[in-house]
Amino acid sequence: MAGVRDALGSAPAEQSPLDAIRAVFTADSDWLDQRRSAAQRRRHILDARLDLREREGAKLAALAAAIAGALRTRGVPDPAATLTAAVSVTAYHCAAARWLADPQHGTFGQHLHASFDDLHRTHLVTSPDSADTAAAGACRRHSSRPV
Repeated sequence: MAGVRDALGSAPAEQSPLDAIRAVFTADSDWLDQRRSAAQRRRHILDARLDLREREGAKLAALAAAIAGALRTRGVPDPAATLTAAVSVTAYHCAAARWLADPQHGTFGQHLHASFDDLHRTHLVTSPDSADTAAAGACRRHSSRPV
């Protein structure tokens, strides 16, 4: 968590909060790509164990809290900092679910970018009914399963 806070703290001031978070998440994506098999085994273990899924949910909540704190330090007021952190962690979670389910074995970075691109597109949408339903459906299928 400290690494995320530090990285967000050193992100360029002109970078939007979402873009700064995307950059932080993407920075280590190659490391995860090298451990895809281990991540898939981990996913199967989490799927089988409610106690571990709950623990994973707590870790994701702690990550969101760390990001929100870093955003507040960057001058993003609440509730915007908290909302941006929560939606960013959800984008990360959706990217991980897509990455593990991808039969083409796209990179984690590609899936992170796709999730954040989805977020940017829906952020600009004026009506919730016109959001990208395909992307939302892919995420929803995995939303109750922490990665």
